Amino acid sequence: MEIIRGWHNLKNCKDTVVTLGNFDGVHRGHQTLLTTLKNLGQQAGLPTTVVLFEPHPKAFFNPANAPLLITPLHEKLRLLADFGIDRVVCLAFNQRLSQLPAEQFVKDLLVRDLQAKHILVGDDFCFGYQRQGNITLLTQLGVTQGFMVTSLSAYCSDNQRISSSLIRRALAEGDCEVAEQLLGRPYHIAGWVRHGDKRGRTLGFPTANIAVKQHQLAIPYGIYVVAVTGITGKLLFGVASLGVRPTLEVAPVLWLEVHLFDFHGSLYDQKMGVHFLHKLRDELTFPTIATMVEQMHRDVAAARSFIATNTTGKSMELADELSNKAL
Repeated sequence: MEIIRGWHNLKNCKDTVVTLGNFDGVHRGHQTLLTTLKNLGQQAGLPTTVVLFEPHPKAFFNPANAPLLITPLHEKLRLLADFGIDRVVCLAFNQRLSQLPAEQFVKDLLVRDLQAKHILVGDDFCFGYQRQGNITLLTQLGVTQGFMVTSLSAYCSDNQRISSSLIRRALAEGDCEVAEQLLGRPYHIAGWVRHGDKRGRTLGFPTANIAVKQHQLAIPYGIYVVAVTGITGKLLFGVASLGVRPTLEVAPVLWLEVHLFDFHGSLYDQKMGVHFLHKLRDELTFPTIATMVEQMHRDVAAARSFIATNTTGKSMELADELSNKAL
């Protein structure tokens, strides 16, 4: 997949079919759009192009209330590549782009520089300065500028329109199951296993630790049932603690600590994907180390019970689903 960063790098583009958006999460609604884009490209014998905007427009206009991203850019690009998209154009959403009139946006970007012959968008697509452009204007410009327009209705689940906002709300509530249903895969965090203080090992619960930054999180602190990929080539299960370890830490550091079931070996300096299947509880502060360890035993038992109930018979299906979505 070709990746073009910046409008100034759009050179020598040939005829293409295009869709545009932020694609945060690359959720089931996005997946329907991408599948349709591929079909349109194959029918026309043209390559497919996805135009992304970074940062999220809401982050540009109101940084203090920027939405937490479900998928960082590198993850988004990998998922688009999995769909067989031919080209991704990453445009900086900046002052210039935000003030570009809708008609000029179409003529300069889509027609002149991308040479779009077919444009596919969702039925709520708006563009240009103050979002003044819509499907009606895009269709009218298609007639005069020589491109076709196809609009897709919203993809719904349980009579709800699937959107990135809906998924963020589910994740913020720790509802991993609803988020997975809307995404079409479990929410996950990927990172490199680093050395910690090895306290888990002394307590009987060795962990693989990933340092996490607060702005990377779309889910709350807590204890989770997880599936792990990127290690041994097989799907592994475990229980994870996401938070600042208030019972142990004097100076809070945000860690994702994963205790893998039935695994022995060193994981340091390996990259792994941690897929969140179910939230067991919130992060707690315990009066003593002993009471914390007692709760850790209960957490492991609850996680094993969840895995036995919810993944038996589906482990291979889950493994296939996640094998290419680990990192």
